[in-house]
Amino acid sequence: MPQLVLEKAVSRPYLIAATGSRKTRVTPGLVERLDEFLADNAHTHDLMVISGMAEGWDELVARRCVVLGIPLIAALPNPGCGAYYWSAKGSLSGQDRTGELDDLLAAAASVRYICGGLYRNMAGVLPPSGGR
Repeated sequence: MPQLVLEKAVSRPYLIAATGSRKTRVTPGLVERLDEFLADNAHTHDLMVISGMAEGWDELVARRCVVLGIPLIAALPNPGCGAYYWSAKGSLSGQDRTGELDDLLAAAASVRYICGGLYRNMAGVLPPSGGR
């Protein structure tokens, strides 16, 4: 009689995309609930998580993936966005946090940039004027 072999539900990565408010507050139990959700999905599936890498929710999810050993795809708008949004000028904290972003990007399984620059005409997505 053949034996039933249980394997992960999918043979290709199960992707979860995480993006949210830059003003996310870490309330009691939030990290634990997030860890439980990620761990449950990593146990059941070949999980990979995509984060937009902004401060707040995106950052929290990315950090928890690194801690839990879940492969992270860092998807940033362009190569220069971190230098602004994580700098003292752009960060919600008013502190230069570019080193923290660099650490997260170094820990990511993959870093992807959506376009080459902030005002690049992306095949008709932005008007020819550059959207300014």
